[in-house]
Amino acid sequence: MGRAAVFVDAGYFWVQACTAVLGQPGKRTDITINYFELSTRLLEETSQLTNGSELLRVYWYDGPSRDGKGPDHQKIDDLDYFKLRLGTRNMTGQQKAVDGLIIADMLSLTQSRAIDDAVLISGDADLMPGVTAAQAMGLRVHLIVLEPKNATSPYLAAEADRKLYLGAEWIRQFAAAAPAIVNAADLPPGDGGSGTLSNPEHGSSSDDLVSTLFVDEVVRAAHKTIRSGGLAHLLAGVSKGSVPLPQEIDSCLLKTGRNKVGRTLREDEKRKLRDAFKAQCK
Repeated sequence: MGRAAVFVDAGYFWVQACTAVLGQPGKRTDITINYFELSTRLLEETSQLTNGSELLRVYWYDGPSRDGKGPDHQKIDDLDYFKLRLGTRNMTGQQKAVDGLIIADMLSLTQSRAIDDAVLISGDADLMPGVTAAQAMGLRVHLIVLEPKNATSPYLAAEADRKLYLGAEWIRQFAAAAPAIVNAADLPPGDGGSGTLSNPEHGSSSDDLVSTLFVDEVVRAAHKTIRSGGLAHLLAGVSKGSVPLPQEIDSCLLKTGRNKVGRTLREDEKRKLRDAFKAQCK
């Protein structure tokens, strides 16, 4: 019996998962992933593709968040037989160096005869040289194509020894739309009025944060740091969606949120809090 490894391009995975769940491209925070279910489904498909080959491990390639590992990265770390491999980010936040990591790992494992089969989940044509080089050393490369198919390079697909097309139904077994954010201004009187959260170690979430943190309280805090008459001018562009939150307001917003939960906010919480504040501006 041979041995197989799985190579997942997380950037490709997230784009396809958002499209499958939302019907259009979206942000990672727009959907939620059941990682245990993802692991189960992925290992099932791998076993069938490789005719029951023994699994070495699943390599998950992604760009780091601004603070290094994000919440989703931690969940990947918690999975058995999954190994997180982080590339870099450029100035605009795009992941970089992931293709090089995939190629390097695939060639290294093939050359050392650690694997006989590779299951690749990606759509990037830049992986073609690595795929063909590994195949020349005897590796069988199986490509999982997540719909829509046009997101996968036909040149990469042509190089694969075997292809498996998985549709939106497969993705929706472990992916779902994230819960809608509820703004405090939309809550009936008495709902969350105390503005306090439960201990974050006992079930509080980013949605709890946004629903409990009253935006008008943050606006009052922002007023204190901006010169009289300046706030309306700064918020004019924000309300139209043309500019990001001014630094003065953003600092107050995040500080208030941090004080509410008694800990540093996660990146997804910061984004949701900013979005809720901008919505209130409108």
